[in-house]
This record gives sequence, C-alpha cells and structure tokens, in this order.
Amino acid sequence: MSSIDPLTTSFRVASWNVLSNWWYVYKYYDFSSEKTQKRWPYRKELTKKYIRKLDADILTLQEINPNTFAEDFNFMRELGYDGIMEDSKNKWMRCAIYFRRDRMTLVQAEHKAYKCLIAKLQVNKLNSNGASSSTDGLQAQQYLFVTTCHLSA
Repeated sequence: MSSIDPLTTSFRVASWNVLSNWWYVYKYYDFSSEKTQKRWPYRKELTKKYIRKLDADILTLQEINPNTFAEDFNFMRELGYDGIMEDSKNKWMRCAIYFRRDRMTLVQAEHKAYKCLIAKLQVNKLNSNGASSSTDGLQAQQYLFVTTCHLSA
C-alpha cells in the first residue's frame, strides 16, 4: 500500500444550505416561477444534479428535514457518498455531513449543542491497483475533522 502524503493529498469540500423541503421563502424565487419549481420534488432533482456537478469529497449540508432525511437524500449513496445527520432534538431542520466512501471512513461523530455536528473521518489509503482500504495501525492513521452547523438568526 502507498502512504498518504498530507502535503500532496487534497480534498474537495463544499458546504450548502439546501433550504429545507418544507421551507419556502418567497424572496428566493422569481415571482414568475412555477409552483412546481418551488416544491421539494423538483428541487430534489436540481439538488442531485448540483451535488453531482460539485464532485466534492466532503459535503456539509444545512437545513435537512430530520423526518424525511433518508428519502430526501437517498440519491447520495448512488453518487458514492456515506453520511450522517446531526442528532439533536430539533424537529424542523438539522445538519448533515456526507463523504466519499472510497476516500474516507467515519470513525466518530459528535453532536454538539444546537444544530452542530463534528465528524472524525479516517482517510483511506490507495493500494497500487487504485482501490482504497482503511489504514492499519495507530501511526499510519490520518484523520480529517469536519464540522457543520446552522446558525440561528
């Protein structure tokens, strides 16, 4: 296995407030927009296209609906991501962190205060054939810490 050089290894990171599927803010839309364009099924398809285009290794999302999280973002698995949603008691919206499962593995998640999530991700090594595997041994492990939160206005 090849080792990971932290000075030459890079990751694409994106953060995005998806505007929760139940939330509609009139000023975010042109008045001439069709009603269907303001609803989640249409926005979900746009979200999927946008995330595919972003091609991020790590993606943090805000304003996730906790009641429909699995269904709303079921396409993430097919795009190569694993993820975790913040585990607060907020019933309206939460945060989530997604990461490319071929590049990293979730080691630990901490749910802090109001709508805040911290993930400890283990960077996977690449074998000579290009396949990834988790690093073995404490000294070989390299971690990324990712956090996301949604600030209240």
